[in-house]
Amino acid sequence: MKNFLKVLFVTSISVVLVSCGGNSASEEAAKETSLDSQIGVKEGAFYAISENIELSEHKLKEIAIHTVDCDAELTGLICEELRGLLEVDHLLFVNEDLIEKSKGSYKVAEGEVLLGGIHSHGTLRYSVAVDSGEFLGELTFQLKDKEIVVYIKGMI
Repeated sequence: MKNFLKVLFVTSISVVLVSCGGNSASEEAAKETSLDSQIGVKEGAFYAISENIELSEHKLKEIAIHTVDCDAELTGLICEELRGLLEVDHLLFVNEDLIEKSKGSYKVAEGEVLLGGIHSHGTLRYSVAVDSGEFLGELTFQLKDKEIVVYIKGMI
């Protein structure tokens, strides 16, 4: 009976270890590929605090971002690439024409995003609290065929 219990114990432990083992290299590669393709479809969310917000005629003219934090779900190349670009130069949203649309409690400005040598069209949806001067914004632009969203907080 002791031998039977030993064999049963060893067999059950072996089955548990094999079924709960780590992923093979091919499974890891498949996961990375699927995550990379999901990031192309899914928004890349970043968070930033800006100290450089410029208004002209009560309209947003320019905003500069020097560092970003990546969303917890967003890891990998796009996060590192954006952080690397920001180490060289800051991200700048420019609304030269000062054209804005009001949409309820927030405004929408169309402009150009400059990041290193990259120029992209960007949309900034934002609101400014009149009493405190708090700025909250959402900048959306394309970076190498990936939609990037930067949630911005700052003071005017």
